[in-house]
Amino acid sequence: YRDRHPVRSGGGVYAGIPSPRHWKSATLPGDVVRTSLKYTVALLFLFAVNLTAQTTYYVDIQRPDDDGDGSSWATAKQLLQSAIAVAADGDEIWVAAGTYSAAFNVGNGIQIYGGFSGSEEGLEERNWGDNETILTNPGGTVVIFESVSEATVLDGFTITGGNTSDGGGIYNQDGSAQISNCTIIDNSASGKGGGMYNYGKYSTAIPSLTNCTIIDNSARYGGGMYNYAERAGAEASAILINCIITSNSASKDGGGIYNQALNSTSTASPRLINCLITGNSAEKGGGMYNNGEYGTVSASPNFTNCTISGHLGSYQGGG
Repeated sequence: YRDRHPVRSGGGVYAGIPSPRHWKSATLPGDVVRTSLKYTVALLFLFAVNLTAQTTYYVDIQRPDDDGDGSSWATAKQLLQSAIAVAADGDEIWVAAGTYSAAFNVGNGIQIYGGFSGSEEGLEERNWGDNETILTNPGGTVVIFESVSEATVLDGFTITGGNTSDGGGIYNQDGSAQISNCTIIDNSASGKGGGMYNYGKYSTAIPSLTNCTIIDNSARYGGGMYNYAERAGAEASAILINCIITSNSASKDGGGIYNQALNSTSTASPRLINCLITGNSAEKGGGMYNNGEYGTVSASPNFTNCTISGHLGSYQGGG
């Protein structure tokens, strides 16, 4: 060991030190063995410290007050916004059936699941069809995501009654949340995106919507959804899988979906897979309206196994 060459015995060498199963056949000074063990223990300790402990918080609107710590159904929080306020990246929030009213600003990495009766012990036990869990905010946007990663989840909710300038139901800026098993219904915006406003302001806004229905929403532009990429290099390209976009309306353009890429290097090109876009209406582009401001930008949606039918464009572009 004086020349710092590894000791070899049957090939068991790690960082110049034989693996434990070869110590008996290797000649090592006692201080080398002790040093090796100390480093091993230290590494294991650091690994354990860096493991993020996941916490599950419980929410039930039927609780008499919001004083519970949220650690179980028996001590559930009454208000969803209270659970969101204490949750951290990687935590889950389980929400029992009922109606919750507020502006829900979801932080990065928080996973929120609806559809519980209030007694389940596992996610697989919930039923969001039977246990409707409603999020609403008549005075503004219902759900807000800002700069969140794809580890952020909203699953099993009805999002309704939002009313604001842009993004009545959902407002997503520069984020990639996963939205699943949700119904986005009867929201409105005086400007853009009655159901959802997907805004690539400085970077990428690529949320994924899976098994969602966007229905009966209204706005001036983009009744169901508005994808807007603004600054240079920004992108607003939502991914929709197994979704239905129907009966949405825009007083101007894009009854179902409006896509706009404003800058010469920005992109607003959503991807739709196994989707149905039907029965939407607008002045232009009843089903979808694509707007590449300067002709060199990308506002080109991609469709795979989709059906687009039954739209009304009072001026032009019914589909």
